[in-house]
Formats: sequence, structure tokens, C-alpha cells
Amino acid sequence: ASLQSPALRQALDLMFDFQWINKVLYGDIYQRSDSYFGNTPLSGSPMRGPLSPLSTDLLDTLGTSADDMARLQAGYVAPQSDGSGRDRQLRAQAFELLAEAGYQLTGTQLRDPQGAPVHLEVIVQRRENERLALAWRRMLAQLGIELSVRLLDTSQYQRRLQNFDFDIIVYDYYASLSPGNEQAYYWGSDAADNSGSRNYAGIQDPVIDASIDALTRASTPEGFRAAAQLLDRALMSGHYFVPLFHNPVQWVASWHHIEYPNRQTAYG
Repeated sequence: ASLQSPALRQALDLMFDFQWINKVLYGDIYQRSDSYFGNTPLSGSPMRGPLSPLSTDLLDTLGTSADDMARLQAGYVAPQSDGSGRDRQLRAQAFELLAEAGYQLTGTQLRDPQGAPVHLEVIVQRRENERLALAWRRMLAQLGIELSVRLLDTSQYQRRLQNFDFDIIVYDYYASLSPGNEQAYYWGSDAADNSGSRNYAGIQDPVIDASIDALTRASTPEGFRAAAQLLDRALMSGHYFVPLFHNPVQWVASWHHIEYPNRQTAYG
């Protein structure tokens, strides 16, 4: 229930020190992801520019609140740390968000507005994800958040996944340049309580629902892109996920003994 708090979700993201993780665990080979449709025309990342007029028109028809409008206009920008694993500025920013939402630090334990300790669990099924989660656990401890990391076998993991029996998971969503009805299965309100759906975050957001509807009904490329960009903005700025990372390049191995033959086969 505590993850229903946008402040807590954003604090979890602020304390994920990607710069440290990338340097220490992965040798600086990765780039932080900041979009569900990254590196495509469908991306709603603010690095690609402001929301299109078609996107803002859709928000106007929904009667979006001023706060939500400001959040969507700003979009998601990944926090940048000093790479120390103990960035004081980001920690102070996270504390400020939590204090405004009614959280309090008692000793070394963060407590929610009802006074209950903030204790979360992340379930993983691969050792490399366990290593990542353990690094994040040390970072969250600076906020007084207790994170348990549990490595499960495949059958246990799948059972808990299908029944939404978890706080946090490490998961890959795959996107195409032609998103459609499957987006409702991933993020739609109707899928939030349906066991077996992939709305693992339990998202119920009218802007996301409207974006998916506009996406599937779009009759022009411009309308399709605007709906996808708004969907991306709503997903990322809602802090439903702590974005991970991707390899920005493709690696190719070559060997001087391998070359094109002098004569090409007739079959290509």
C-alpha cells in the first residue's frame, strides 16, 4: 500500500544511484533509460522537446489538474548523482519530498504518515538482478527504508508475479514502433486487478487510459505519435518505475581471417 505514494516512488528513484552502479558494477558501459519508447519518434522524453499541441489538446479534454499538467509538461528527467553512492543533494531532495508527504525519520527508520515503518521487498530470479538490488538496498538505507531482497526459483517467481504478490520486481518491457492494444494490458486501469495481466505496477491513471485509447483510435501518423508521446510522459513522470539502463551501442566482433568470398552464391 505504501507504494501508492508518488512521493515514496520518486524517492526510490532519486536514491537509485545509476552513476555509481554503472561505474562499479558494469564498467560504465550502460546508459540510463528515460523513456519507454527510447530513441524513437514515439518517445515522450523532454530531451526531444515539449509535448505536441495534439497531446496538450488531449489533456485539455480530460480536464487535467494544474499539478498533473505541470508534471506532464516537465516530463521525466533521470536524476544525476555525483557517482559516490551517497549523493547528499539527492538524499536531501528525497527527504524533502517524503517530509512534505507526511513521512518521518525515527532514528534510522523511515515511517509513513500512519507511523508504520517503510519496509519493502524486491523479488528477483537471477543472480545479476540480486546483485543490483543489494546495491540499491544500501542506498535506500540512507533514507531509513528497509529493502528485503529475495531470490526465487522460476516457479515461485512466476506464481507470485501472476498473483501480484510482491512489492517490487525487476522486469523488462519490450516495445515496438507500432504499439497498440497490448498497451492496455500493460498499463490500463482494467488490467490493474486482473491476475495474469502485465500491469504489474497496478497503474490506474486516467491520462494513461486516454492515451492508450487515442493510440488505438489514431487515424493519422501525427495523432499516433502524439498519443504515444503522451503515454510515455504519463508513464515516466508518474514514477511507477525506477528506470534501469540499456547499452547505447551494438558490439561487433571481427577477425581478419573472415572476409567476403570472391564469388557470391546465387542464392544470396
